[in-house]
Amino acid sequence: MKSLLHDIFIKEDFESTQVSELTFYKKKSEETIIYYWLVVEVDTLEKVLELQDEWFDTCKNEMNLEDFDKNTSLLIINERTEDEEWKKEVLNIEEDPFQFKKYVLGYNQESLKELKEHCEEGNPESIKKLITDEKVFNDYKENYSDFTWHKLLYTISQKLPFINLNIEIEKGLDSLFTESYEKLEEINLYESFKRIDEELDDVKLSQLEDIEFEDLFASIVKEEHNGNKD
Repeated sequence: MKSLLHDIFIKEDFESTQVSELTFYKKKSEETIIYYWLVVEVDTLEKVLELQDEWFDTCKNEMNLEDFDKNTSLLIINERTEDEEWKKEVLNIEEDPFQFKKYVLGYNQESLKELKEHCEEGNPESIKKLITDEKVFNDYKENYSDFTWHKLLYTISQKLPFINLNIEIEKGLDSLFTESYEKLEEINLYESFKRIDEELDDVKLSQLEDIEFEDLFASIVKEEHNGNKD
C-alpha cells in the first residue's frame, strides 16, 4: 500500500524524504504555501495518539521547518478487518485536534490486490481515471458497504484530498444526488426534504448541534398534513 500511495504523492508533485519509519512529503502550492504530509503504516491503531508526539518531534527536528507545526497532515495506513471497534478507533484518531490533521486509511490484502490489477503498473494517473470512471462509480454505489477494491479506491480519494481530479467525478456525484431526489419523490418526501434544506440554510454552523432533526422533520410533516386538510 505504501508504494502505491508513494506513486500518487510523486505524481502530485510532492518530494519525499525518509525519516525513521515515516515518509515525509513536501509540496509547494501555486500560492507558494508549502504543506507537508507524513505517512506511516501501523499494525494497530491502539497507540497512534500516544506515538504522534514522538513522530511530530522527530520530523520537526529532522526537517527543521518553521511552518511544520501548522501545515502538516498525518496519514496512517492500517491493514485491518471491517468491524465497529476499528471504526470507533478511526473516529477517535481523526477527531483528535493535537499535532496533526489526521487521516486513517484502512485496507485489506484482497482489495489492494484487486485495485492494483485494475491499475496500470507504475502509473498513478490510472488511479485518477478509475476514480472518475462512471462505471466504477456506479459499481461502488451498488456495493458501497462492502470492502471491495472500489471502496478502497474511493477511500484513497477521500483521505488524500490533494488528488487533482477532472470534472467527470462531479458529474457522477450529481447523478447520485439526482437519483436520491427521485427516490424521495417516489415516497412523497421530496417536498419535506426541500423544506428541511431551506430551514438549515438559515442556521449558523455553530447552531447545528442544537437542532433536533427528528423534531424539525415532524413539525414540517405536520404543517404539510394540516395544509392538505385545508
